[in-house]
Amino acid sequence: MVKHHEVIVSIAQRKGKTFFLSLLLLLSLFTKFSQAELPLPLPIKKTNESDLHYTLQGIKGNIRKNIDTRLSVLIKDDKGYISQSRYRQFMQEAPEQILKAMQPFGYYKPSIRSTLIGAGSPHALVIFTITKGPRMKVSSLNLILEGDGKNEPFFQDIINHFPLKPGDPLLVKQYNEGKQRFLDTATQQGYLKAQMTESQIRIDLEHYTADIIIRFNTGSRYYFGPVSFSKTPFDEDYLRRYLTFERGEPFTPDSLTQLQDALSNSDQFKQISVVPEYEKIQGQEVPVLVTLSPQPSQNYTFGAGYGTDTGVRGTIGWNLLQLTPSGHKFQALVQASQLQNSAQAQYIIPGKHPATEEYAIIGSVYNLDYPSSKSNAAQLSAVYRKHKGNLQQNYAMNLLYEHYTIDDLPSQNAFIPYPSANWKILEADNPIFAKNGYSLTFNAQGSSKALASTANFAQGEIQAKWVKTLKATRTRLYTRADLGYTAISDINDLPPSLQFYAGGSQSVRGYTYQSLGPGKILMTGSVEWQQEVIKNGYITFFYDAGNAFNDTPIDLMRSVGGGIMWVTPIGPLRLSLAKALDQEDGNPWHVVFSMGPDL
Repeated sequence: MVKHHEVIVSIAQRKGKTFFLSLLLLLSLFTKFSQAELPLPLPIKKTNESDLHYTLQGIKGNIRKNIDTRLSVLIKDDKGYISQSRYRQFMQEAPEQILKAMQPFGYYKPSIRSTLIGAGSPHALVIFTITKGPRMKVSSLNLILEGDGKNEPFFQDIINHFPLKPGDPLLVKQYNEGKQRFLDTATQQGYLKAQMTESQIRIDLEHYTADIIIRFNTGSRYYFGPVSFSKTPFDEDYLRRYLTFERGEPFTPDSLTQLQDALSNSDQFKQISVVPEYEKIQGQEVPVLVTLSPQPSQNYTFGAGYGTDTGVRGTIGWNLLQLTPSGHKFQALVQASQLQNSAQAQYIIPGKHPATEEYAIIGSVYNLDYPSSKSNAAQLSAVYRKHKGNLQQNYAMNLLYEHYTIDDLPSQNAFIPYPSANWKILEADNPIFAKNGYSLTFNAQGSSKALASTANFAQGEIQAKWVKTLKATRTRLYTRADLGYTAISDINDLPPSLQFYAGGSQSVRGYTYQSLGPGKILMTGSVEWQQEVIKNGYITFFYDAGNAFNDTPIDLMRSVGGGIMWVTPIGPLRLSLAKALDQEDGNPWHVVFSMGPDL
């Protein structure tokens, strides 16, 4: 309740802004000595629609913001002028609105004193002096569960962790959050007809107590019923392998979303609709209708670009998406650039769970033109791919034939059958451009002359990337490291496509692409400071170090530089100038351009 409400009109209307401001200063000085909480100068709030000013004393933070929101509605006048009657209405209604604005924060008995200065003048001022008074606390909490799910652990957990307890300040936000948890959990767990049958806060202002009563009826639980698919070129048995739930499991909207995402990620459908048919519920089973509109049976892709690692490059792709009713696909891709060219074809077979696993037969031919080596190669691979959650896995058996030359050594031919494995863990708030996150990648491969290989070798590599954004300064910190080792007697027995190199936009940027190496050992690292100066626009500074070498001691090449970065829908675009710190001759400066996700 409002304990005190006083309206004082103590200044006659006078012409002249100087006289008005002088009187205002005198009143402020008087208030300074009579109420220690009133600071000078007065913080004045003015709306855009009116000349009426007001200031709040004794209150701050979110409570002040809530009061401002309510008073702004009262003071609004489309004509930009407030009449004497409007002043009086504002003075009458404002204390009640202030009280309502304070109640969600637990203050039900504030003292509110209002003073109006200069009524009718172009510079009228209202001073609200507020004493919050005692904060209301929760006296009792009575949470009652009814219905079939009343003993379920997930509902009991809400009771045990309700955001308000007896003795806590009565905060309406926490009260509403607690109620919403009941409703959200019921929906997620298949209690489709759950309802809040009673929810109230009983406030006794005389004794200053607050009793919370919530009665929640879960109703009955519903389950997934039959799933039907619209007509498509694909077998229904194949489509059913995308299902993330089985008939008889508890009905959850999240499972429907997961099914829609899985079908969308297959790239075989341009329109997908997953709809529960509530009107056809029989018993406690909810039927589901999946309507699919397939992509065209084939499509083509074309691309052109430029990167300092590859130079000018072009891409042509051809995709066949409906090879068989069971979802087999064929993809062909040709890429050409100044430093490397390749042609690849792969036949893709969906796995038992096509949303997360697939098999592929891949054939490719390519040529490499590095500063210290050149090669032409052909490779055939049988691959199994799987991804679930934040883990991606690839296992392959490869047959490689490569004709190559390293430095001034004689040309060699290599035939290497070898198994390979790759694991990647990605935790990021955005896989395209993460503000916070990390990735860890592990590669392992090897071969033996017992497999008719021309070389015995074993190789392992670990790549780590980490990014952290400091919100207060809009600073993005980015680091990466790469460590690899090849166990082999003579590194020249290994073709360039399997050797370690360093240098380039994703390595030591002061050195050209793959110009450091080859070597048995790979060590690179980078730290980068990225400062956002405009939305999606950054300036960057970095330090890189690394090399690919064969023997100890470790000999790392270093580079420093900076540039600009622009965040695009397909990842950050970077343009940098890097200087090699350990290059004795030639040009130590390099322009570096790249685009794409950096985790």
